[in-house]
Amino acid sequence: MRRRNSPGILAIATFSLAAVGALAHLEARAQSPIVTMDVNDGKLADAVHRALLAAASPDFGGAIVIEQGGKLILKAGYGYANREKHIPFRADTIAQIGSISKSFTAAAIADLEREGKLDPQSAVAKYLPELKGKSAGAITIQQLLTHTGGYPEYCGDDFDKSSSAKMLHDCLAPLDAKPGKHAYSNAGYSSLALIVERISAMSLEAYLKERITGPLGMRDTAYLFADATAKTHASGYLNGVNQGVISDRIAALHGDYWNLKGNGGIQASSNDMMAWGKALFGADPALPVMANKLSDRKTWALADGANTYYSYGLFIVLRSDGSVQRFSHSGSDGVFFSLFRWYPDERIQIYFVGNSGEDDVRKALLAAIGAVKKEAPIRE
Repeated sequence: MRRRNSPGILAIATFSLAAVGALAHLEARAQSPIVTMDVNDGKLADAVHRALLAAASPDFGGAIVIEQGGKLILKAGYGYANREKHIPFRADTIAQIGSISKSFTAAAIADLEREGKLDPQSAVAKYLPELKGKSAGAITIQQLLTHTGGYPEYCGDDFDKSSSAKMLHDCLAPLDAKPGKHAYSNAGYSSLALIVERISAMSLEAYLKERITGPLGMRDTAYLFADATAKTHASGYLNGVNQGVISDRIAALHGDYWNLKGNGGIQASSNDMMAWGKALFGADPALPVMANKLSDRKTWALADGANTYYSYGLFIVLRSDGSVQRFSHSGSDGVFFSLFRWYPDERIQIYFVGNSGEDDVRKALLAAIGAVKKEAPIRE
């Protein structure tokens, strides 16, 4: 299933709470195993929790973590990670993050630049010689990072068996790439993943573990999990049908998942994703080169309208006065839906994920974001 990316979503700030009687019924569920409340500290946490409970369908399963100024505000799980086994969804449940995976690929690129092994202004063909003399090879790495290289959105469905050679030969070599305008490209980020592998002589999976997620202590973040179980990994549900655990589907491709690698497919716990946010936007970011790239407006490319930009795997939304309102990215495969968001002025970081189908998850997420915007409040 192709991921349906929604880069500009969640601009809605308002929501309506259910009637008092319905809310009381929903809140009674908080005493049952299907709501796991680890931290609920203060009015903001309570407002988000109540809004989410009111909006969530009976099928919703997911987790949310919110920090403000480095302080944990809310950490909670809702519904089931596995309905058949009645396993609650928790903040330590490992689940698909979708296109938020792109920020990890971008971090690997930034790390190679830090080591002097890569120049983002170089043409792709310098690192992928199969594309020498091709229009796809003349595109720069920086253009791929900002989706301005003219690469296609897809080279096939996510779980079509595809090697890197097939991606290069069938998708990129024949491409008539016309760079300039922002056009969201999963294929571009798969190409960046291949560049990481060519330069480092390591798989992307190994590079991320050794250089990025491992040093950050993100032990629950990866493409593949040899020990995935219903207790640790969330299953996805679409129209009530269990879609399985994505790492099992990736493993079945025996490495030939290049329609997905680099642009999606990473799974992580909500706890790990909050650690990821701190590494990028904390007071002392653990990935300073990546953090600097995101803050450097010269690396940004206009993505949508006059106030939305893209850089190194994240969207940046500006206010009318030109100041940054948020860094954000959502991820979806139509089943799981996730959101990472950082509000720099308010110093609020949010990670949210759900497994009950994108449309169902969005309802709960919009309510949660609406409560944050109202209670924090977030300056528009």
